[in-house]
Amino acid sequence: EGYKGFNRHNTHFSSCNVNKGYDGSRRDDLQSWLYMIVYFLKGTLPWKKISVMNEYTRENRILEMKEATTNEELCEGLPAGFQQLGKYISSLKFTERPSYSFMKNLLRDMLKVVGEEFDSVYDWMLVIPPHHSPANLVECLTMHLPMIPNEEAFLK
Repeated sequence: EGYKGFNRHNTHFSSCNVNKGYDGSRRDDLQSWLYMIVYFLKGTLPWKKISVMNEYTRENRILEMKEATTNEELCEGLPAGFQQLGKYISSLKFTERPSYSFMKNLLRDMLKVVGEEFDSVYDWMLVIPPHHSPANLVECLTMHLPMIPNEEAFLK
């Protein structure tokens, strides 16, 4: 039920293509993943404050704002690697296989920039968790990308 063209998804975190009613792909899943990372790190998204009584109008306004928001604006205040990650995800074609190893390496490089290392120890494993920083989240995120030991052999 609902409005014509209304999809059952979270408008704030879904990709623009899914918001428009198109089938999602790995690219769209990664775009949603990036929106969630930005939300976790910044506590908001540029379109999060849009409030309109009519759900259909609200979804359209959110879509317009998503399309107008650049990766630079979305990732402002975060390590520069997040902008690069956003550009990479946006460049993917519908059927293109993402390079998960490229994304993992980019996240690990961001850890090095902020003086952290990938040690597989997470905040929730510690008795007294450290302060929450982008470095801690980046480390956690690298573990949630698909684990393909030899990606090149897997893709053949």
